Amino acid sequence: MNSSSFATRDSPKLVAAERLPRPKPVLFLHIPKTGGSSFLTALGNIFGERRVRRLRCAEEMARAQIDRIVSDEIQDIDCLVGHFPIHVFAKHLDTFRPFTILRDPVDRVMSLFRFLKRAPQSETERLELREGFGFDDFIESRVPEIYAQTRNLMCRMLCGDEEMSDPLAAAFWEPRDPAALVHQALATLRAIEFGLLEDMQSTLTLAQHFCATNFN
Repeated sequence: MNSSSFATRDSPKLVAAERLPRPKPVLFLHIPKTGGSSFLTALGNIFGERRVRRLRCAEEMARAQIDRIVSDEIQDIDCLVGHFPIHVFAKHLDTFRPFTILRDPVDRVMSLFRFLKRAPQSETERLELREGFGFDDFIESRVPEIYAQTRNLMCRMLCGDEEMSDPLAAAFWEPRDPAALVHQALATLRAIEFGLLEDMQSTLTLAQHFCATNFN
């Protein structure tokens, strides 16, 4: 047998391949009601569900869990997903390739309203929405979980300001400078990759390039 037909340990191509750095895992910042669940299904199909790590803990526990994942599990995942604002990941952003999907803010809020109208009574009771609640009940809610989602949630999640996620902070209820939050969120978007629900085909094309894979 002609041994020259096999690559040796010193083969330039093999050595070069071994030296290629492993791509950073994707960090999918999942903003609620932006079509992220469908996109997440695509990521699971590409990477395999076992390689997609979902953060399901409360926000106050998220940082410790992220620290543990980066320390102990980073080689075992290709994607980290969470409904958390970007400041929660701040310490480890360089470890990942951040990506998010945006949506027209009015459409996003209306989608949330329709979602809650279909929700089980146990969920609406948890959110202090009366049986048969209307849009006014929803949009005027002072329950923090609803209040944040109906008042510039995308800016809250992308601005990097921890107070925007903390109901104990006065700024959570009345931001000191709403325009500054927009500028901070835009600065984040310039530093990461993002797609639009309204143009999902282009979003998938971008994601294919970003993830170095094919979604078909």
